[in-house]
Amino acid sequence: RFEERQIGLVTIKRDRYVAREAGAEPGLLTTPLLVLDGERLTVNADARGGEIRVQATAADGQPLPGFTFDDCAPITADSLDAPVAWKNSVSELSGKLLRLEFSLQNAKLYAFGVE
Repeated sequence: RFEERQIGLVTIKRDRYVAREAGAEPGLLTTPLLVLDGERLTVNADARGGEIRVQATAADGQPLPGFTFDDCAPITADSLDAPVAWKNSVSELSGKLLRLEFSLQNAKLYAFGVE
């Protein structure tokens, strides 16, 4: 039986209800097939002490040249909209059927967005 009542307030950063998380052992998250329509890809992630890299693959799973994990600058910060930077421009992917693969190590991925 509770006789004492309290009111509290909890705050969290935007869109951080659920995350995919990887520890010291790297994890891989692959999207279903999708078509990107934009010039900028961002992630809502916490990669302090770790990293996230993104790779774009064709429908058959083959990495697209210029958009591999090796071509991706690692994301190592806590950000609501960290830009994904590859050797090539995201606009080159516009209109193509593809998958995105997210490689995480000691990081949390909450969401990604295309602008």
